[in-house]
Amino acid sequence: SFVGFLKAPGEEALDTSANDVLDSAALPEEQDSLPEVTMLADTYYCGVDWDTVSSNCDTATPCPSGDANECPDGEQCIAFTNCGGMFNFMSNPNVEGGGPDVESVKKTFYCGTSWQFLENICDGATPCPNGPNDCTGEEEGCFAFTGCNDEVDPGSFVGFLKAPGEEALDTSANDVLDSAALPEEQDSLPEVTMLADTYYCGVDWDTVSSNCDTATPCPSGDANECPDGEQCIAFTNCGGMFNFMSNPNVEGGGPDVESVKKTFYCGTSWQFLENICDGATPCPNGPNDCTGEEEGCFAFTGCNDEVDPGSFVGFLK
Repeated sequence: SFVGFLKAPGEEALDTSANDVLDSAALPEEQDSLPEVTMLADTYYCGVDWDTVSSNCDTATPCPSGDANECPDGEQCIAFTNCGGMFNFMSNPNVEGGGPDVESVKKTFYCGTSWQFLENICDGATPCPNGPNDCTGEEEGCFAFTGCNDEVDPGSFVGFLKAPGEEALDTSANDVLDSAALPEEQDSLPEVTMLADTYYCGVDWDTVSSNCDTATPCPSGDANECPDGEQCIAFTNCGGMFNFMSNPNVEGGGPDVESVKKTFYCGTSWQFLENICDGATPCPNGPNDCTGEEEGCFAFTGCNDEVDPGSFVGFLK
């Protein structure tokens, strides 16, 4: 997974609060709801750390009780992995072994009703970090990703959210864009030139993306724009437009740059949204690779079978 929430050209940077994320998904009204904490049990899997588990979901052993006794010897039960097909958690570079900070996620757990929290009505709501047993009110549930705790922003660690009763989200680029139910004129893939706004100076991706306020932009991609000892890092989470997810196999963090570039193709945004790739040519070096009249170089297309853009592109606003 490379990128979570994605902003469309001409739009303000996406507010990743839980309510706005769910609103952007345009779910049927009866399913537009926050998940109960019990649903998160489907993300508990055995392994040595979060990075390893989330990269090997097919072979990882589920441990829905949260008890390591369900796991093979030498493995622990890891919470909030990206296994199970329902959630896409973003890894916090400050967490050893990867993954979101477990205690921060639990700080969003509150007793009440999903509708109450979607309306951001937190008055009188009580925390339930230990699950529904903490709730005593009649017909109350324990819900995750509420905005009731000022210490945490639920949008900072959860990406795709599946509605109860729905199949797991197909994260192919077209389906993600369709699910956003955008105005027609804004339903588009970004041109590669827009990604220049994510190029920032630093020692590695993790450091830059954690210090956007003080990092120096280097939109040309040239390290000569950077202070001594720093390089120009591509596809950071700085700039307010994209939220890339870090690949645990990339030293220093961040997405695999060459994999992202494999999604760059010449054509029109509409063409790629319709998944029409016949005759489209790659443009890994940007728009200079494109020779057709009125062609642009677009990112996150589905034209290269080696990479799935849906593995790193999230909601497009």
